[in-house]
Amino acid sequence: MVYNNNRLYLLYSFPAKVEVSEVTANLIKTVQTITVDIKGKIYTVGSTPDNQKLFIVHNKTLCLADEDGRIYEKIDSFKQHPKSLFYKKDLLGIGDWNGAFSLLDTQNKPHLLPGHNSRIYAVAVKGNVMVTGSDFLEAQLRVWDTGTYKVQYIINGVSNKSIDTIAFLSKDHFVWGDAVGNIGLYNLNTRKKNIFKNAHAADIEELVISKNQHIYSASTDKTIKEWYFDSKTQSLKSIRTLKGFFKDTVYGIALSPDNRFIAAGSFDHSVKVIDLKTNKVRDSYIKHAHNVYGVIFSPDGRFVYSCGRDHYIVKYDLHTRHIKKLKGHENRIYYLRFTSNGKFLGSSSRDNTIRLWNRNDQCIAILKGHKQRIYQFAFFDNDTKIASVSWDKTINIWDISSLSENSDRTTILKPERTLKEFPGCEILSFKDKVLQLSDGTILDTSKIKLQIEKLKKQCQVTLQNNTQFIHYDNMFDAINWPPRHPFLDQYQS
Repeated sequence: MVYNNNRLYLLYSFPAKVEVSEVTANLIKTVQTITVDIKGKIYTVGSTPDNQKLFIVHNKTLCLADEDGRIYEKIDSFKQHPKSLFYKKDLLGIGDWNGAFSLLDTQNKPHLLPGHNSRIYAVAVKGNVMVTGSDFLEAQLRVWDTGTYKVQYIINGVSNKSIDTIAFLSKDHFVWGDAVGNIGLYNLNTRKKNIFKNAHAADIEELVISKNQHIYSASTDKTIKEWYFDSKTQSLKSIRTLKGFFKDTVYGIALSPDNRFIAAGSFDHSVKVIDLKTNKVRDSYIKHAHNVYGVIFSPDGRFVYSCGRDHYIVKYDLHTRHIKKLKGHENRIYYLRFTSNGKFLGSSSRDNTIRLWNRNDQCIAILKGHKQRIYQFAFFDNDTKIASVSWDKTINIWDISSLSENSDRTTILKPERTLKEFPGCEILSFKDKVLQLSDGTILDTSKIKLQIEKLKKQCQVTLQNNTQFIHYDNMFDAINWPPRHPFLDQYQS
């Protein structure tokens, strides 16, 4: 059951139909019965204010129909069942069972608007193209223009799990690895993708590209693999597998500047440097107390830096085997990257910050702005900017052009801009049926003229009150526009 625009919609399945009733002060009158050409259950329905368009949810599909129920468009881009619909002007907000939201432009050719609605795990930048990938709730790739910071397009159907790593194979191609062991390749010119399934037996944690465009992949299956993409046959060919070196997940890998060696960090707490000419270990050391997440060679190839769960960075001298620890982060460190000129080393952490270190291993800047852990980041625009991705579902852009590597103090930087789907609005309080939101909105829910208490709890009812949207289920959801999906279990309908 759905209430919208003074109309009550009763939903039926087998066959699928919608009974439409007009609601007045003292009367509910059935005005129309719509038979919908789908098989199975209708989960919810919504309409435009003029009731000329219907939005019908069927399984993981959103159907756009005319007032008589004739379907003219289907959107199949949802990872979970859409649950709630919220309409304002030409935009339709769609909430799914996991609490994620999408925006749909219902005018012209209907399409989902860009912006991640889920945790963002991976980022890579090449020239003016930035690619980001999100976790399993969304599992989508987005291609951004770093000049305008606008999404050029969304790539769907890339995985049913998290996108954990992205790397550019060339200026026109990039590859990604997911949490089920698949490697994907995307052509930016043709906008075509190839997915090579079961490249690994488990999660692919990192991909790196050699000078001859070979792909190296690290995995939870304890192996490192080398691949070559054959453009003629459009296939991914295996060259070799490095196995037996690690007792646990291989999480981070990096190639030396001359591509002679590959460094790898593992959950067995070790870092190993493997000679790719002999397939033998050149150096092996355990200087971390816990899992190792990231590794990187210095631009001159002399040092290997590693980071992990133990909150510090280990600097290893390949000539002298001397060890130095860089401390400052307050939680796990996930990722390390150098600027192309070696001026700065960047590290990202579960403490929600990025730190920049100079050649003397001093922290000269702390980047603060994310609200949750930061997995990856990328330098771009001639190393003057950083793009970082986070569990807070945002991408932050940082301007580091003013930083000096010889600074004798630590600079605190705020993001130049934040890229996200919705500005967001949080619930401050809900007491005596009065809802107060963080944007200053105060809504008295007792003034809504539908007797909620008479409805059965298993019924789903959506009410529209100007720009405020309220959804009743077994619990009470309060959503302001732009929509959020916080549950309020203090209220029982």
